[in-house]
Amino acid sequence: MAKNHSIHVPTLSDASPAYAALAARKAALHDTKNKLERAADDQRYALTTFRPDGGRGARVGALLGDDVTEFVDPASRLKEIEVEIADVVAAIREISSRMITERNSASISVTTLVRPAYGEKVAAVARSLIAAHIANRELCGIISDLNAADIAWTGYLAPMQATRVIGAPNDNQNALARYVQEAASLGFIDAREIPAELV
Repeated sequence: MAKNHSIHVPTLSDASPAYAALAARKAALHDTKNKLERAADDQRYALTTFRPDGGRGARVGALLGDDVTEFVDPASRLKEIEVEIADVVAAIREISSRMITERNSASISVTTLVRPAYGEKVAAVARSLIAAHIANRELCGIISDLNAADIAWTGYLAPMQATRVIGAPNDNQNALARYVQEAASLGFIDAREIPAELV
């Protein structure tokens, strides 16, 4: 996704070497789990073709001087692999829990870094909304005057009041009013910047 701002927001891994190390370890554990799951599938397949002889074939081959590999019972090996998978899954759960803790710490670092730019943008949005409100209030005033003078204005001027978009000019509970009120209460703008009808 293309960025539509100029502020560099560090990744969690950039902000915290500890988080980066945990993320790398988690990725390695997922790789191990995938390999073990493939090995388990191989053992399940081997079980479908396995002819149990208790290892006699390998022992006889050794007595005859054949190059034989050690006998491995697919069922036993499958159980071993399943135990290994369970251990890896438990390790992934534990590392995920540790990553949550480290994520919170790294997030504090990142938000501290971007706080000034964030505050500037919130203030800019709030002030732009106030400006849009004032323009819409004045537009509605013109429309009110046209209506009061019984002018058939809609046949010649498109009705373009923005009440559906930003709310009625005298409504201090619409979304625009609530946004600028919250921006002021959180200190992003001065409450005195808000028009009286939005308070």
